[in-house]
Amino acid sequence: MEEKQIQKIEETRNIVKERLENILKTDKNAIVKINNRYEITRPVALALLNSLSWYFANSGYSLSHKTDIQIVNDIVIAKCVISISKDGILVMEFTGSGATNLQEEKDVDIAIEKAETRALKTAIEITIGYTIDKIIQEYVQG
Repeated sequence: MEEKQIQKIEETRNIVKERLENILKTDKNAIVKINNRYEITRPVALALLNSLSWYFANSGYSLSHKTDIQIVNDIVIAKCVISISKDGILVMEFTGSGATNLQEEKDVDIAIEKAETRALKTAIEITIGYTIDKIIQEYVQG
């Protein structure tokens, strides 16, 4: 990976980390506890994706994401791909996945939303090379 690309990832990591920390300080509903784990909510995942998009756009890159949903044996599986390109040429691509058991949810749409949020969160983490859960744990314990 080119040194400029590594620097962009480090800068992006800091921007997303700061954005998440600000959200956690100002929005008491930014995280929820699911099965004894704290997770970011869908609006937070989308806000982080927006921060990523804004940063890359201002750096001459473009960011896009796509989520595919499959339902297999009562399990909703989401796969989210974040693609970063410059001048129409793919530079980097990151994939995250998430799953939810339909039997644990009251509604298919809620199960899909949870799986998609988990996949998006994972893709963002892989993109920035930093664990969102670490920031959440520091916030919860702090």
